[in-house]
Amino acid sequence: MINMEVNALSFATIDGITLKQMIISAANNLSNKKVMVDDLNVFPVPDGDTGTNMSLTVNAVKTALENSDEDTVSAIAEIAANASLRGARGNSGVILSQIFRGFSKGLKGLDVADGDSIKLALNSAKETAYRAVMKPQEGTVLTVARQICEGIEDYTFEENTDLVEFLETVVVVGNKSLDSTTEMLPALKQANVVDAGGKGLMTLLEGALYFLKNGVVVGTQEEKVEFVTEDKYVPLEDIKFGYCTELIIKKDELKAPWKKLRKKLEYIGDCVIVIDDSDIIKVHVHSNNPGIVLEESLKLGEIVDIKIDNLKEQSRAMVKEEPKEYVENAFITVATGEGIVQVFEELGCNSIIQGGQTMNPSTEDFVKEIDCLNAGNIYVFPNNKNIILAAEQAKNISEKNVIVVPTKTIVQGISALLAFDEDVDAQENADAMLSAAQSIKSGSVTFAARDCDIDDLHVEKDDIMGLLEGKICTASKDVFKTTLEVVDLMVDDDVTSVSLYRGEEVSEQDADTLVAALEEKYASSDIDFTVYNGGQPLYYYYISAE
Repeated sequence: MINMEVNALSFATIDGITLKQMIISAANNLSNKKVMVDDLNVFPVPDGDTGTNMSLTVNAVKTALENSDEDTVSAIAEIAANASLRGARGNSGVILSQIFRGFSKGLKGLDVADGDSIKLALNSAKETAYRAVMKPQEGTVLTVARQICEGIEDYTFEENTDLVEFLETVVVVGNKSLDSTTEMLPALKQANVVDAGGKGLMTLLEGALYFLKNGVVVGTQEEKVEFVTEDKYVPLEDIKFGYCTELIIKKDELKAPWKKLRKKLEYIGDCVIVIDDSDIIKVHVHSNNPGIVLEESLKLGEIVDIKIDNLKEQSRAMVKEEPKEYVENAFITVATGEGIVQVFEELGCNSIIQGGQTMNPSTEDFVKEIDCLNAGNIYVFPNNKNIILAAEQAKNISEKNVIVVPTKTIVQGISALLAFDEDVDAQENADAMLSAAQSIKSGSVTFAARDCDIDDLHVEKDDIMGLLEGKICTASKDVFKTTLEVVDLMVDDDVTSVSLYRGEEVSEQDADTLVAALEEKYASSDIDFTVYNGGQPLYYYYISAE
């Protein structure tokens, strides 16, 4: 916990070294409190949560700053902007990266910053973040950023005005704005919580203020463990498992015995390390599905210090490969689950980024895959509304012709790919694929990560929820019952085909039983029901109706 009652230092200006330490202190403060910020999310679907995504984004900034010798505020702010841009995860992370970007613009060319410069930079941060969001919604982190700038608009600086006092005012104004978000959005008011993104921003500002007052950064509460690895080139064709996943499980949060984890990981990969330390469990594994590693670890308890590396990308960096053969069109999609991945491969995807609900790929993840493709047109399918902004940001970074088709679900991504026509131009294909994605009905069945009240529906933690177009439509204690209810809401007189992709928790027998029940119920409707083995984590079923 941060103690704000200590004797403050005094600053009339800040230099680059001070700004660097303020940002590192801010990153540590959010890292310590990211679970608390995650818990403010009112939507109960297990997802890449706000606190985690913002923390991963700002930790990318922290790493870049720790490896830099720059000492001007302009250079430090620019490093932070670039690192956050590439490290941005989820919508909240992308918005945060735009805040860093705008802040950097406001400090451009300065060796040191006084109060007026920082005030200008904060306003630039707010404006840049607002421009990044097509339809800004009040009651979010954008509201907090805007009201901070409005609250300090009349703040005047005299010679040697203390910046600690100014930043304290920023924090007071920001927290007042944050409190008001509860009344701005019905979902926040119903859950009686503040906006998670706004809380993340204020946690960062409080961490920065702590350094300015005390001259020391906020300490991290989680033990960092480094795995020693040997930099050794391995030919791409010899890499059986493409992703190195490292993480720590906190023993004080254990929900179940951990010793069977090693056997589970050995089943899906190699180079498995599961070490019992005094208060943590260290995990390392090479696999083709980091999502499974995360899910198995999450079953045991809270996980921290997650690190996922693409081993093929590391191998490419150690030796120059022959240029890939040029193709006119290439496709990148985000997916997890052996069966889902296979479907996208069969549809012609050149690159599949492992990720989705609990593992939102960063902008850098997209940029790396785009850079590896030698194509005239590169189509990107995010397949998750929380990943679209990161994909769009990668498009803006790349000099290649990247077309982001803003698919929000796996089944939308599949439908979009099926609509591709190699005989028409890129824009016609983009329009056709988006139309196909939006015309298909998209449903899913998962579990509730927390208690919530959505409209008139009360959902308790671990209930089985049905979603239609991303919105919770039903819930029960039973997967079979909930799935039937979701399909019933999706079927109308125009539907002729329903596809179900069963998740890793659903057996083939259970899926066949479900399909038999659906065929009996809709026997007179002549609807074709088909089930596929998706193998996805978290979701019992993805469902499409057309």
